[in-house]
Amino acid sequence: MTQERVWKGAPMNPLRQRYIDDLRLRNFSPSTIKVYVHAVARFAQFLSRSPVDATGEDLRRYLVAEIDRGMSRSCTYVHISPPDLEIEFWPTEPEGY
Repeated sequence: MTQERVWKGAPMNPLRQRYIDDLRLRNFSPSTIKVYVHAVARFAQFLSRSPVDATGEDLRRYLVAEIDRGMSRSCTYVHISPPDLEIEFWPTEPEGY
C-alpha cells in the first residue's frame, strides 16, 4: 500500500508514515488504517499540534467537542481506540459501551 492510497493529498510526515507502517505490520486493512489515520488527524487538528504529547484531558476535551458537534457514541470509540495513540483516557471501558 502506498501512502497515496491511505491519505490522498495530505503531506506525509515521518510520524504519520511510521504510524501507517506500524498498522500495516499489525495486518490492519487499508480501510481500517484510513479510519485510524483520519481519527488521529482530526484530533491533531483540534489540538492545533501533534498529538504525540497529548494528555487524557486533551482527549476528553476533544471527545466532548465532537459529541457536541453531533458525533455518535459509537464513533467516539473509534477516536479513542486507534492503536498506539497511547493516551490513557478510560481506566476501564466506560459504562454503557
